[in-house]
Formats: sequence, C-alpha cells, structure tokens
Amino acid sequence: MGAAVLAAIVFQSATVSLDAFPLSDIAGVVCATYAIGAYSGRRAAVVGLALGALAAGIHAAIVYPDGVLAALLGGVAAPWTMGRVVRGHRLLTRQRLEDAERAQLARAREAHAAVTRERMRVARELHDAVAHNISVIAIQAGAADGIVERDPERAARCAELIETVAREALGELDRLVDALDTGEDRPTASQPTLARVDALATRARDAGVPVELTVEGEPAALPAGVDLAAYRIVQEALANAAKHAGPARARVVVRYEPRAVELEIADDGRGAGRASARRNGGGHGLIGIRERVALYGGTLDVGPRPTGGFLVHARLPIA
Repeated sequence: MGAAVLAAIVFQSATVSLDAFPLSDIAGVVCATYAIGAYSGRRAAVVGLALGALAAGIHAAIVYPDGVLAALLGGVAAPWTMGRVVRGHRLLTRQRLEDAERAQLARAREAHAAVTRERMRVARELHDAVAHNISVIAIQAGAADGIVERDPERAARCAELIETVAREALGELDRLVDALDTGEDRPTASQPTLARVDALATRARDAGVPVELTVEGEPAALPAGVDLAAYRIVQEALANAAKHAGPARARVVVRYEPRAVELEIADDGRGAGRASARRNGGGHGLIGIRERVALYGGTLDVGPRPTGGFLVHARLPIA
C-alpha cells in the first residue's frame, strides 16, 4: 500500500506538473514510508525504503536540488525509522502478552496438578482410616458372636460399637467416591492423630521454629477422617511457617468443642507483605489445607495478621 502511494505521487508529479509538489503529497510520502516501516517485514521494508528514497531523491533533485537531503531524511528516513520502532514495540508487547498467557496457563496447570495430588493423598489416607474401621467391625463382630449367649450385655455393647464404627466408615466412604488411587507410595501404617499434635510441635522446634502449643477444652475421640485432617492441617501450617516465615515464633491452639474442633496456627514472621505472597502462591501446603477443610464441610480463614505474620484458622465439624 505504501509503495502504491509513492508510485501514485510520482505519476502525478510526472504527468500533471513536475515542479509542483503540494503539501498533501508531502503528507502522503511521510505516511507511505511510515506504513512501509510499521507494517512490512524486514525484507519488504528495506526494499520499500530504497524505492521511496530513490523516488523522493530523484524528484527533489529535479524540482528543488538544494532539498534532496531534507527530502530523504524528513520525507523518507525519519518516518520509516519511526514505523520500524513502533513495529518493534508492537511485536515486543505481543510477545510479552503471549509469554504471560503461557506462564498463567502453566501456573493453572501446576495448581490443578497440585490439587489432584492432594486429593489423591487425602483419599489414600481416608482409605486407611476406613480399612481400620472395617477391621474393628470384624473384630467386634467376632467377639460378640462368641459371648452373645453367656454375656448378652457385653454383646450389646459390641453391637453398639459396630454400629458407630460402621456409620463412621460409611461417612468416610462417601468422601472417597470421587477419588482415584494413583498408585504412588502409600502412607505408613502408623495413623497420624491430633492426640499426637505435641510431636508436631516438637518437630517444628527441632527445625528452628519455637512453637507454643495450647489445647483448650476436653480432648475427645474424633472420627478417624476428621482426626487425620486436623493433624495434617497443623502439620502443613507449621511446615509453611518454617519455610516462609523466616526467623519467627509460632503458636498452635487446638480447641475441642462439642460439635467441632478448631485449629489456630499463627506465626509472627516477616510481616504482611511476605504473608500475602505466601497466601497467594507460597507452595502447595495451603492447597492441601483447603482441600481437607472443604472435604469435611468446614470453614477456613487464612491470611496475614494485622500485627505481622500469618494465620491459619480452620474449623472442622464433628458429625
């Protein structure tokens, strides 16, 4: 298009009036050479620059010999160079947008994969909890069968325990409906429990994070899945504090209520800025916490503390 404009201007000057070069033609030359530089590939732009310079130089040499340099620089070289600069900036901006989209897509895929891994890990742990409950049912059923005639009262207690454990196992199975096993290494036979939360605090202290542990309320026997989820939430939160908070102190509160268990894990680490970064993208620990809380219909509040540091507050209902 730019070359066509230049050709039309040359044709006009040659056929109408060779020594006439109106302002509109000057503007046409400038726009044409700018368009050649801004919208053409490298080879086409160089060819267009050469042709434009040749045409403008010949015309200026005939009409106004003293203005050849001005015609070449002001009418051809300057707008062409500006066009190339604009084109380069446009291509760079487009490249950056594409890179940002690819990075965002990669982060989304990574987050999705992390959620899937956490769900699979939760599913495997719940599978072990259900298997344990089934084992208890089998043992108690065998015991009740042997004493049902000579000790009916004890057999009735065994039946009640079987009913309780069976209902708990069914509840855990409901949560396993949508989970699939990936075939990775299974957890160890020793089942984590919130009753051993002091071991988590000791481990964090050994890792260099002073931990103050407080247990409020009367410790109660929790359903196996809730117990495991609570233990893992404390574990992930303390691991997050050790990894992201820097030199800091942590406080863990386990609060037993009649129909729920509450967990508060707070640190006084590197302040709100670092805590905000941790909340938005600091590893996959918080993903696992969210998945566990959502699995049991609980509530979760995570974020920076007003006084600095980070807070994880989870509440798990006990059905």
